[in-house]
Amino acid sequence: QSAALPLKIGFLGIEQSGGALYKPQVLSFCGRWLMLPFNGILEISAQDLGKRGVMTIRNIQSFFKRVLSKILRGMKILPSQNHLEYSGPFETWSIAVNSSVGYESKVVLEKVTRGILDVLSGKAKYERDGSTFSALPKSDTAREILRELVDENFVIIDFGGGLGGNYIANREFLDKANVFYYVVEQVNFVKTGQEIALKFKLPINFKVHIEEVDNKKIDILILSSVLQYLDDWQGILDSLLFRQPRYIIIDRTPLSDGPTQIFVQENEGYYETKVSYPARILNRTEMLREFRNYEVVREWKSDFDPENHFGFLLVKVA
Repeated sequence: QSAALPLKIGFLGIEQSGGALYKPQVLSFCGRWLMLPFNGILEISAQDLGKRGVMTIRNIQSFFKRVLSKILRGMKILPSQNHLEYSGPFETWSIAVNSSVGYESKVVLEKVTRGILDVLSGKAKYERDGSTFSALPKSDTAREILRELVDENFVIIDFGGGLGGNYIANREFLDKANVFYYVVEQVNFVKTGQEIALKFKLPINFKVHIEEVDNKKIDILILSSVLQYLDDWQGILDSLLFRQPRYIIIDRTPLSDGPTQIFVQENEGYYETKVSYPARILNRTEMLREFRNYEVVREWKSDFDPENHFGFLLVKVA
């Protein structure tokens, strides 16, 4: 921003002379705007900020986010381990990549690995995003649907399925059905997943590319908390739909009625060190339009995530 333009910085946004009001997502959590019981407005000029070093509006937003997060955690308004905080929006995916650490960070894999091993060793019952729990969730719509759909010798593709946590959580009925279960993931996850599957004799096949899955038919495709983290999400989705799965379970996907926007998911306090990565909040209509020849037969709000996260069951109709 020009050094001659004064800025008015408040808790609901940043106003530049000329009237434009910016409402940075960094002041939101769990998909909701925070309405504070006071009007904290600070008059400051961009020129003054420049004397302390070059600061863009995004720098200012980031600063206020950190300060506000500490205040809210101290007031116990904001959870201490809320990993769905966003900064942005960003114009392109590459800009968001350059403004984040990246999902490829070994810290992410290490956390998920510890969680999975805790479940397999009996220390925990359930793992999700690296966090462990002493019991399965009371409500898990995607799990209920998977149980209803699965049949003997079904071929299931869990795209972005981590280290196979979904299979491990549902072994009770997946083992009985003798399914062919594939997890398609990043190279580092595939390598670790293969080692864990071998050690614990898990019937999970880890692959880097969908083309490596040699079964001609796919019965169920699972897309849980994955579409928002893909750069070329439409291109990848096309390659998956080319295999014509009979059923598609989408879950934990952030959607809006506004235009698709790119953010950086900050994950403050969730990992041992700072880990952030690009994420999209997709336009609902735009996303569903990609599933040509499929019918939405069920829709739900995520059982685990903010209100703007949804799930769908789609059935092939042509």
